[in-house]
Amino acid sequence: MQNIRFLSIILSILLIFINSSYAENQKLSIGVIIPLTGELSAVGKAIQNGIELAKQNDKSNFSNLEIIYEDDQLDGKKSITAYRKLKNSNNVFAIIGFGIVFAEAVAPLAERDQIPIINLSFVAEPAVGKKYLIRSMNHTAQYMDAFVEHITYKNIKELAYIKSEYSFFNIMTNDLKNSLGKEYKIKEFGSYNPSDLDFRSSIIKMKNETTGPIGLYLLPNQILTFLKQAKELKLNRSYYGIDLFETAAMISKNPDLVEGAIYPDNNVSEVFRSIYSKKFNNESQLTFAGASYDMINVINSIIKNKGIISKDQFLRGIESVSKEKGVLGEFSFKNTKEKGKFFEYPIHIKQINNSRGVLIPKN
Repeated sequence: MQNIRFLSIILSILLIFINSSYAENQKLSIGVIIPLTGELSAVGKAIQNGIELAKQNDKSNFSNLEIIYEDDQLDGKKSITAYRKLKNSNNVFAIIGFGIVFAEAVAPLAERDQIPIINLSFVAEPAVGKKYLIRSMNHTAQYMDAFVEHITYKNIKELAYIKSEYSFFNIMTNDLKNSLGKEYKIKEFGSYNPSDLDFRSSIIKMKNETTGPIGLYLLPNQILTFLKQAKELKLNRSYYGIDLFETAAMISKNPDLVEGAIYPDNNVSEVFRSIYSKKFNNESQLTFAGASYDMINVINSIIKNKGIISKDQFLRGIESVSKEKGVLGEFSFKNTKEKGKFFEYPIHIKQINNSRGVLIPKN
C-alpha cells in the first residue's frame, strides 16, 4: 500500500513537471487581419513589415509566439471570414487588425468570444464601451486639434475640402470642424464614392469660390487623380489631409504632384526609419509600421513575462503600460468613456518632401 502511495506521489509530481514544461514551450498564436492586397495594401504591408522587423530584431524573445496573417482587402465580410478562421482553426490568443471597417465588423464577435483585439486605427467609435478592443494609436480629434494648432500659427482662416464616402473620412472631417473655432471658415466641395475619379466640377467650384488650402480626404489613387486634374485646370492651392499622401507620393509616377502637402501624424524615430528603409526599400506608411512594431513588442513582452496567461491577465498587462518608449515616441495606455481604450503617442505635423513625410518643427 505504501509503495502504491509513493508511486502515486511520483506520478503526480511528474505530471506537474510535464504540464509546466509544456506550458513554457507552448506557442501562442496571434492573428493579424490586414489589407495585403487592394487599395490600401501599402498600409497592410507596412503593418506586416513592422511585425516581422520586431521578430527579426529579437528572434529568441519571439520563439513562443506564432504570427498568422490573413488578408481582408479592407472588406468587412472578409474581415469576419478571417476572424472565424483564426478563432476556429488556429485558436488565436489575440488579434491585430487595421482600420474602422475591420473594427466595426469584428469587435462585436471578439467581445462575445472574449478575444483581445489590437486595432491599428485612428477612429475611436468602435472601441467605445468595449472591453476587448484596444486601439494602438491616438484618436481622430487629437490629430485634428494638432492640425488646427498648426494653421492657427500660420494665420490660415479659410479651408476647403472634398472627401470620399468612407466612415473614416466622415469622422475625420467632422472632428476637423469640431476642432475649428468660430473664426474659421470651412466648406465641403464634394463627397465622392471610393471608385469616383472625376473631380473637375469640384475643382472648378474651388477655383471660383475659395482661396484657402484644400483638404483631400480621399483614397491614394483619388488623391493623385484630383491633383492631376487640378493642375490641368490651373487650380493653384496648397493641400492638407492625412497620411495617405505618403502612399500617393510613393505610387505616383510624378511625385511632385503631392509635394508640400501637410497632415497630422505620429513620427517614427530616425533609427527605425533608417533600418526600415534599408530593409524594405521604401518608407510608405511608416506610422503603421512603427505602431505594429511597438504593439507586437508590447504583446510579446506581456506574454513572455507572465507565461501562458488568461485573457483578463493579458488585458491587465496592456492596461498597465505607462510611459513606454517605442519607435513612435513615448506612449501610455488610456481609457476614457468618450474614446474607449487606446495608446496615446505624441502627434506632429508632417509635410511631403521628396515622396516622404518630413517632420515640420513645432512652433
